[in-house]
Amino acid sequence: MKFLLFGTCCPTTHAEENPKWDLTVDAIVVGSGAAGLAAAATLAEGGLSVLMLEKMNSLGGNTVISGGDVAVPGSPVQLKMGIKDSPQMMAEDLIRAGKTVDKERVRFLAQNALSTWKWTQEKWGTRWNPDKLQFDEGQSVPRGLLSIPRSGFALFSSGIEYARNLNVQIRNNSLVEDIFFGPNGEAQGLLVRTRYKFPDPASGTQIKIRARRAIVLCFGGFGADEEFREMVNPSMGKLLATTNQPGATAESIRMAMRLGIKTVDLDQIQALSWISADEIGLGDAWPFIEQYSAFYGIWVNNKGKRFVNERGSQRLRSERLLEEIKNGHRIFGITTQNAIEHQPDDLQATEELKLRGIIRSFPSLEALAVNSSISYTELVKTVEKYNTCVNNAVIDEFQRNLSNTFPLNGTNWFVVEIRPKVHHCMGGIKTTLSMQVLNNKNQIIPNLYAAGEATGGIFGRSRIPCHSLIDALVGGRAAGLHILENTHSKNEND
Repeated sequence: MKFLLFGTCCPTTHAEENPKWDLTVDAIVVGSGAAGLAAAATLAEGGLSVLMLEKMNSLGGNTVISGGDVAVPGSPVQLKMGIKDSPQMMAEDLIRAGKTVDKERVRFLAQNALSTWKWTQEKWGTRWNPDKLQFDEGQSVPRGLLSIPRSGFALFSSGIEYARNLNVQIRNNSLVEDIFFGPNGEAQGLLVRTRYKFPDPASGTQIKIRARRAIVLCFGGFGADEEFREMVNPSMGKLLATTNQPGATAESIRMAMRLGIKTVDLDQIQALSWISADEIGLGDAWPFIEQYSAFYGIWVNNKGKRFVNERGSQRLRSERLLEEIKNGHRIFGITTQNAIEHQPDDLQATEELKLRGIIRSFPSLEALAVNSSISYTELVKTVEKYNTCVNNAVIDEFQRNLSNTFPLNGTNWFVVEIRPKVHHCMGGIKTTLSMQVLNNKNQIIPNLYAAGEATGGIFGRSRIPCHSLIDALVGGRAAGLHILENTHSKNEND
């Protein structure tokens, strides 16, 4: 058995035959987010001994800090609301948005979303809102199901409890540094640095863990790794912060590349356009920015000029905001009391953001402009032009339909500073529909699987909101089920 020589933190400089294993299990799952939980739980349901490895001290990855929404076509909530949807419609939405997607994987996701979601409800015990749906940009109909409470932590906490009840072993502070392969190229085990203290590459000690049946890579994306982002897409480099947790770094994807594992779309990185410049990570102001200032207001730069369709695609808005930032401009979302009164359910959240100084209110447009260092003269012209378009219910110069909004006026003006942040990495490991990993020759690597944001190709150029968590769940479960099929087939043939 040969040990491939491509470590990520402390490279090995020698080949090793027949390593002495420190621990042996049936399956190893790398990562503890939605994809890892789905894979581990599925494998444990099938009776395998499963070890889940997490490099960080805390479990859950980006899943914990996500919104907890999942896109599911044909859900009971849609049926109750009389909304007609189908896997075909969901697939068409993703293909249209992503443009360069792996269409087979997209269709697989759409076809398996409902059954996988039911599995989280029935087996994990995850609670889902029976009365509400999220309707996001890119969806032809509302299909986003909301966890209760609405947070990725709700999904994670139910999933991790289910995994523990199935006797999944969980080790945090465990960084994977390399993969052992057998004489036929099959994945056989991992070199793992235990008691690892992120981000110190020399911390902890190395051990060798054997996987009798399979290894599933669910290590997530690299949104917090500025250096790697800069390398694969300079426009998404150090200029931007991220919504991701600190551990969303590129050690594992670098390892995969050095091992000859095929990757796709690494340069396709999504930045969210509706994020507060005054908060860390995703923050709490994004619903205000997206629902109030984008639907019922305007986005301007510090020169007082609009520059984008505030309701345009996520990709378009992010690109335009990045251009403004590169030109040294600040960006602001502006709206008025009309918008606040139109959606009174969010009044408490708005008041809390005002108390924190994230949202600021002023009695006049002039006071807002002066306090925010926005050109008042140009801002007045911009607002007047916008109001004329609203009053005439026309499509404006940015192709925004203004027939269903309000003029900006009154004595209560709101402003929030906006700055895009890296949110999702569309690129990653190339897999089959059963989540088997491919090498650079498009050959399946036996016993090696990947799922979730660690994989690439399914979202292409642009990810529609609500789809990453369900992709992680479907992919993790698909990997687990395929491993179990192979295990049962092998047992029958033995």
